This record gives sequence, C-alpha cells and structure tokens, in this order.
Amino acid sequence: MKKDKAGCFTFYFIIFMMVAVFFGVKGCSTSSSSSSSGTYIKPTITRSGKFRKGHIRKSQSTDPNAIRNRMRSKQYYQKKGKFTRKKKSKE
Repeated sequence: MKKDKAGCFTFYFIIFMMVAVFFGVKGCSTSSSSSSSGTYIKPTITRSGKFRKGHIRKSQSTDPNAIRNRMRSKQYYQKKGKFTRKKKSKE
C-alpha cells in the first residue's frame, strides 16, 4: 500500500492548521484582559539609577460625581498644608 503524495500533503497540512489554530486561540485568550482592571506600568530605572517596580495603575471612573469628588479632594489637600504649616514668628 503506497500513499499518494497529495493525500500525505493534505494530512500534514490539516495537522499543521490544527496546531496553528490551537496556538492562535491560546495566545488570544491569555493576552486579553479587561480594561476596567487598569493599566500595567512596566518597571523602569529612574534618572538617579533607582529601580522602580512594575505595577498596575487603576483606571479612574468617568462618572461626574467621581470627577467632582476627586477635584474636591485635591483642593482640600492643597489648602490643608497652607493652614497647618507653622508660622514663623518675627523677632
């Protein structure tokens, strides 16, 4: 029983396509992540030579109430330092 070249070629082609589809689907499923989880910040080295670890930056909400609360918090902490600093007494 001799196999013809066309039958052998199609067999190997089908096997190759199955392997390619398997790795293609596996690669797509692992690389997808929800955008609500945040953005990954890669590790870097600062100008002074210190190593900064990689981390995930949480995404910020676009809800109008959340934006208003962030602005209020920022304003509070900027003013807080001005009033809590010790005043120098002039002698």
